[in-house]
Amino acid sequence: MNSFPQTIQSIYQALEQGKLVKVLVLLNADIVVHQASSLPYGGTFYGREGFITSLSGILATWEIYRKAPKIFLTDETNIAVLGEVQLKGKLADDLVLMPFVDHWTFHDEKVSQIRMFDWDTALLRKHLNLYEL
Repeated sequence: MNSFPQTIQSIYQALEQGKLVKVLVLLNADIVVHQASSLPYGGTFYGREGFITSLSGILATWEIYRKAPKIFLTDETNIAVLGEVQLKGKLADDLVLMPFVDHWTFHDEKVSQIRMFDWDTALLRKHLNLYEL
């Protein structure tokens, strides 16, 4: 059995604690990050700098962005993480709680690709007062 679940769990924990350096060493230099294009921080980002840009967009958008991974499904090079994400927009009064799936791909024991899927991007846009698509 590979150590991908432990690696990914340590990434979620380091991000929660604001320890970006611990995360960056686990990322392939050529990592690709995919976010839903309908979100303010959406798009495709390349390299470790792209990862930082993607993360910065998330942190600029949300006052609270907390992922709680629950299930890890893995094979030789992939891991799918199912869990719940808790979000609160900077101008919002209430929290949003919804399922998420993150698909992580490994190459040479480092994360080479991340695809993030939030359950309801329309709800997230509404929560952020972004009604037009």
